Amino acid sequence: MGLLLLFVVGEGINPTTRTEWLGLLFFPFGICVGMILGWWREGLGGSITVGSLLVFYLIHLASAHTLPKGWAWLAFAAPGFLFLLCWYRSRKASSIAP
Repeated sequence: MGLLLLFVVGEGINPTTRTEWLGLLFFPFGICVGMILGWWREGLGGSITVGSLLVFYLIHLASAHTLPKGWAWLAFAAPGFLFLLCWYRSRKASSIAP
């Protein structure tokens, strides 16, 4: 999350259209909120992180008619997928225990 925020600060934030503002709401801010919540509630935090990534992709696809290029978008959201995996495994383990 720190690395993501360093990119935001280093590159600067200067969105000019409503679509850019909306995309900024989901990536990086939605991603960061999901990761913070994931430390306490893995399912909720992971869902917010992955959901924010998906909405960001949809916004970018609708405005630019292409998907964002590069693997970094997914790499920054990888903890969200891990939170969901952890939540799923702990949920599954608790249903097996007597």
